[in-house]
Amino acid sequence: MITNGGEKLSNESTKVNYHPNWLRFMYVVNIVGAMGLGIVYLISPSTMSSLLGVPNLDPMWSPGYAYCYMVALGVIGLLGLRSPLKFAASLLLQAIGKIVWIVAVFAPALVGGTVPQWGYEITMLFVFWIIGDLIATPWRYFKSK
Repeated sequence: MITNGGEKLSNESTKVNYHPNWLRFMYVVNIVGAMGLGIVYLISPSTMSSLLGVPNLDPMWSPGYAYCYMVALGVIGLLGLRSPLKFAASLLLQAIGKIVWIVAVFAPALVGGTVPQWGYEITMLFVFWIIGDLIATPWRYFKSK
């Protein structure tokens, strides 16, 4: 319990029913998956492109920005291991970003019949990642007071 001038206040984490181990697991997934892939891609984009079967794109924008964002998610994951609730919004942001990618990029390519093999693979990875993020998100924490 935290006291404020003699008044007892409950700790923020006791007000919210959440699963800290699931949150921490998703942070570790971000550290290993997103940050690891992002760093390797930033160091050697041609190697990563050939390993993943993804064509090389303009490094200044498309992969450059995306992989810097992935490294940032990994850094937030490191912070989230210490304070899971404080950084829970990063998981929600990540899930929404992946959902938008599926709707705005993958779905039109699927309808047009132009999805490369790696597009199906990354979409399946995104679906599992979205499910994990949505399960880990402490929804009551975002409820307005």
